Amino acid sequence: MRCARIILWALALATAGCGQAISDRAQTNAEAGSDTVAGLTITARGAAIVATGEARGTCPPSVTIRAQSFDARVDVQNNLCGPQALLLTVQSLPGGDLQRTVRPFLGAVESRVDITRTVGGGGLSFVFDEHDPDWTALGAEVPFEVTSSEAGARPGVEVKWTLCTDRNRMAWRILEGHRTAAACRFDTVQAGDTLDDAAVDVPCDDTADAAPALVDPAAGACVTYDAPENDPLSLAPLVMRHRLRLDVTADDCIRFAVWGNTAGDVARTERIVGEVARAEPLFALITGDLTNNGALGQLRGVVEKLDALPVPWYATLGDQDVAGTAGDDYRAEIGASTFAFDAGPARIIVLDSGNLGLATDDRRALSGWLAEGSRLWWSTPPPPTRLVFTHVPPYDPLGVRGDGFRHRPEAAAFVASLRRGRVPLLFSSQFGVYEEQRVARTTVIHSGGGGGPMELTSGDVHHWLLVTVNGGDCVDPPPCALADQAQCPCIDVRRVDVGGPLPDLPTCRPAAAIEIGAEL
Repeated sequence: MRCARIILWALALATAGCGQAISDRAQTNAEAGSDTVAGLTITARGAAIVATGEARGTCPPSVTIRAQSFDARVDVQNNLCGPQALLLTVQSLPGGDLQRTVRPFLGAVESRVDITRTVGGGGLSFVFDEHDPDWTALGAEVPFEVTSSEAGARPGVEVKWTLCTDRNRMAWRILEGHRTAAACRFDTVQAGDTLDDAAVDVPCDDTADAAPALVDPAAGACVTYDAPENDPLSLAPLVMRHRLRLDVTADDCIRFAVWGNTAGDVARTERIVGEVARAEPLFALITGDLTNNGALGQLRGVVEKLDALPVPWYATLGDQDVAGTAGDDYRAEIGASTFAFDAGPARIIVLDSGNLGLATDDRRALSGWLAEGSRLWWSTPPPPTRLVFTHVPPYDPLGVRGDGFRHRPEAAAFVASLRRGRVPLLFSSQFGVYEEQRVARTTVIHSGGGGGPMELTSGDVHHWLLVTVNGGDCVDPPPCALADQAQCPCIDVRRVDVGGPLPDLPTCRPAAAIEIGAEL
């Protein structure tokens, strides 16, 4: 909610309430990154866990994950004895040539290796997995098969598979689609066996009579993996690391859509969705105020329309959204409300400023995301530019309404972070206008044309934006302030009025060739 500013005691109470609310959402975002299902620990990076389910009928326990990047990672850790089956669903993945790989690990290294590495320091060379050097790899990274929807059945692409693991014998299998636990066939699996899918297996049925529980052939007794028994490997979990990614490089061109201030207008949302689909972007970003009163039912209505997009969409919250229950129960609808991901030439940073400010955890995350040379959850070089998206801008361009950050020192600190991070553009949608404002070295694009009432004095109409980064028509790239880059990519922002024609757009190199509607 917006904090009252009438008298000092009301300001103090409201500020305390706002701080608690934004802190709660920071906790919700953190919880979206890790959860436990039937004793298995699931960790998502570049994605958010939006739902979990216990075993029903012949279906094992399940987890549903919403991708919030082009490079999503899902780790499943099994600390249990005996065989375990888990159904996984990942939604909102990009279309095109999506790479799907899996690699098994024990979540520790041998004591003698760890000691030698510590004592040897930089004088010795060890071969470790570059992403998880403190794990012991049990096999190579290999492709795996999934059952996938066509793009457009849900936002982007949805994939499903069944993971079978037996920590006791270091055994695992991946089955295409959602299968019964019996399909894992643990009575025949050998250590390291990654059995291919069997055509005779049928999908599980959550309405059928309950399936018998899995029985460990080893009578449920956990064994040690190595001697001596106190070695870390004897207690280490079996970890299956899944990676789903679209290969878009810093040299590619990307194009995406941006809008905000939807204000619960499902009819206009439906219209914008249709126009955005014709523009064929790689993804869409909604910068808050999906509702006009924070009602969860209203949020779900807008999400239903957004799900008609043939490409992934990502969203954060606005001040109207956090005024009601949507500010508490948004995770299942949109995933985390603060996140970042790398998309070819640009790092996309999305911040929850619904309480007219940022949570402490979000400010800390922003600092890391903007740091020079910073990497996300994979060991890949960061892209040459950073773009930031949020609902509330640090300053109200009129300066008298108080609709920017509620504390000017916090706004100044935010702007200083953008300057240190050499952020060329900040997108917001707090106001029903289209307006550009220069703040320090960053251009703030106020674009609240997604459905809420437009400011009468502006003369602006409802609209959305098409952003092209690294377009093929760029003949004079701007100098890049980042020390490790000679030039930054060109960034082209086009306003598209709702109901109007699509603008003539810069040509987009390889990324535009991705077939958006392709089946995996």
